[in-house]
Amino acid sequence: MHELDEDTRQKVHALIDRYRLECMWYVREDFYPTDVRGARYALDCIMQYGDLTAFKQAGELREWLLAHSNGPSAS
Repeated sequence: MHELDEDTRQKVHALIDRYRLECMWYVREDFYPTDVRGARYALDCIMQYGDLTAFKQAGELREWLLAHSNGPSAS
């Protein structure tokens, strides 16, 4: 399991906070990922259920995350 660095973790958590009610209503309220796999899940939820702005923000962060992570969780 690949842990998120602090900067990336803060960015993912900020997006979750911004879009939780709109995009992640079915996820536990205390869900904040600390690893790449969880972050990808959260970003995918935001991309799937959010508006265009949410889609773009989550997509950019997801692409960056994929480009900067190694191992099986990046596939």
